[in-house]
Amino acid sequence: MTHAQTTGGGWVQLTFHHIAVGTDPTLTITPALFNQFATWLAQQKTAGTVAVRTVDQVIGGTQQPAVQGPAVPPPPPPGTNMIQNPGLETLVNTIPLCWAAGGYGTNTPAFAVVSPGHTGAYAEQLTLTGRSSGDAKLLPALDLGGCSPTGTPGHRYQLKAWFKSTAPTQFELYYRVGNGYWKYWTASPLVLAAANWTQITWTTPPLPAGASGISWGLNIQANGTITTDDYEMYDVGP
Repeated sequence: MTHAQTTGGGWVQLTFHHIAVGTDPTLTITPALFNQFATWLAQQKTAGTVAVRTVDQVIGGTQQPAVQGPAVPPPPPPGTNMIQNPGLETLVNTIPLCWAAGGYGTNTPAFAVVSPGHTGAYAEQLTLTGRSSGDAKLLPALDLGGCSPTGTPGHRYQLKAWFKSTAPTQFELYYRVGNGYWKYWTASPLVLAAANWTQITWTTPPLPAGASGISWGLNIQANGTITTDDYEMYDVGP
């Protein structure tokens, strides 16, 4: 919302599936964080810096012509690291800018910024408990291209990241189609746990037809801890 405020405004839609603790982190906000956000939002509304409306209040009434969504950013030049904030050094309210929590299944993940990192001041630590199914991971935000790298169908991508963990890990990948729908893509072979900082490198298969963006992270599929830092992604061509 602050990004919309500082870039000319816009319509930011917010959907809350669950307001709870200990459920799927991709669909849940804690009551404490929700109340903090609602209090901040009320202050912004009182100050006149935002307007709060339902979807019906914004687009209700007579049907209007469709409006084209934002264009996907072009890919960077060859040899450029495609990851935004790759070292996790830029934080927004203690969360690495352009990164988000991901996961599924029955488990309880806890994300935390720790110091020092592999390089720089920060790294991200993920602790998984209560796991009976699924996984959890940190990955670039599943957006329209502001944070998620732009992909070219048919191209392969070399992925690199540094980690240390108490459980095996692997790259888990998703791709974007159309104007914002994300689909599971594939995963790399598992890599054994490492007590010290270790770099993992893997090259993807060709990106499927119709894909326009990519997001990926190092997952954890067992109770334990994984710490990650210094992500890299390069387009290696068809």
